[in-house]
Amino acid sequence: MKVILDSNFLIDILRFKLDLDNIKEICGRCELIVFDSVVDELEKISKSKGKNGQYARLALKILKLKNIKILKIEGKDVDETILNFVNRDMVVATNDRELRKKLKVKDIKTIYIRNKKRMVME
Repeated sequence: MKVILDSNFLIDILRFKLDLDNIKEICGRCELIVFDSVVDELEKISKSKGKNGQYARLALKILKLKNIKILKIEGKDVDETILNFVNRDMVVATNDRELRKKLKVKDIKTIYIRNKKRMVME
């Protein structure tokens, strides 16, 4: 199973001090994937000062350390890219409510952070 990671999810796991490997407890054996547009978004956020900038810089380091696969996909809007790319054999890890609603309509499973404590698949 492939799990697509969204930028807000990566930042939030750091903000709430969760372990990215907890995803494997939820969906078993899976491959973590990030789009190049998500990396671009994280790089943009990382240039800002404050907590979000720090979290984005850390997220970029984690992507490198964990050797997470980066896919080059055409498209500027990350949400639209995700919606156009995913299929029923994939899961999207995001905390974006609007994106989760759109994915639910397409019958795509999502992983999100509930109560700032744990990851849940829906």
